[in-house]
Amino acid sequence: MPDVSLVREAQEQRLTAEEHFAVQLIVHNALDLALGSDFIGPQRSIASAVDGQLDPGGLGQIRLAAQDAPPGEMELAEIVHQNVVASLKANNPDLVIQPIQAFWKAHPDYQPRRTGRCWPQDNPKFPYGTPEQCQIEELRQMLRVFLGS
Repeated sequence: MPDVSLVREAQEQRLTAEEHFAVQLIVHNALDLALGSDFIGPQRSIASAVDGQLDPGGLGQIRLAAQDAPPGEMELAEIVHQNVVASLKANNPDLVIQPIQAFWKAHPDYQPRRTGRCWPQDNPKFPYGTPEQCQIEELRQMLRVFLGS
């Protein structure tokens, strides 16, 4: 459920097409980190926005039915949602760390359907020790870039 006050505040902002697309990328990337390849994000870059118009096909879609979600999946998505918003409001990317750590502590056997880039899937080049570490580091880096820190 979206934060109504945050949505209203966002609607009042006068952003360029590129800034709107940057916000969309944060949402899509955060969902990709939480839900993986069950979520298909935008395929276009920020630089591809032309004359203030964004390709509707670039908005992505969730191919996920909550009633079929593995235990913990919706909880993880909500944790990521709440803490990305909190990090943006506080201008502090580190606010995502503790809630994700708490999720994985409470759900050490969590098995997502497919967690895309944060699930090693026997990949010898996977750069992180765990999906938890991947989610934390990828979210922090994304927020650092967005916040300019």
